[in-house]
Amino acid sequence: EFLKREAEALRLTLLQKDFTQSVPKKRSFMPGSILQAEITKIESYGLVLSVKNAKNLTAVALKENMPEMKPEVGATQKCAILDYNAETGILDVSLHPELLEKHDEEPEVGTELQVLPALSKKSYCICWSRKPAAVVFAPPYAPSTWKFPVKTVLHSADAAKGILCP
Repeated sequence: EFLKREAEALRLTLLQKDFTQSVPKKRSFMPGSILQAEITKIESYGLVLSVKNAKNLTAVALKENMPEMKPEVGATQKCAILDYNAETGILDVSLHPELLEKHDEEPEVGTELQVLPALSKKSYCICWSRKPAAVVFAPPYAPSTWKFPVKTVLHSADAAKGILCP
């Protein structure tokens, strides 16, 4: 019961977060959306990418959010949005192929998901599920060496806003 209340509180908090703030060409960056970006830097922590047709935005793909690959500066890369910070203009993205494919399947409340961590923010964490492919928001967790999928049950879903909460 406690986890259901926490999930609902997180869902309401995330609904208040404006993932659709206007950026060049009135694009919105909802979690789970796919975009094209150009690799501009290869860093020890991952990739820095330039978002096409959006000069003031930078995408960052941490190593944990990338499959084994040999990136090249200047290459175009398909990315799945995990999170968007309108104040900094930074998009956190994933390059995992499971999130980059088009899926018609939307998980329903009560669905059991196997999730992996993607990012940990101060007030929430972002996980992802391979099947069904989804970006999942959850209460914050302590950083760890979590590398294997963990079972969770979906308590609320707002596919229109790209928000799923275990």
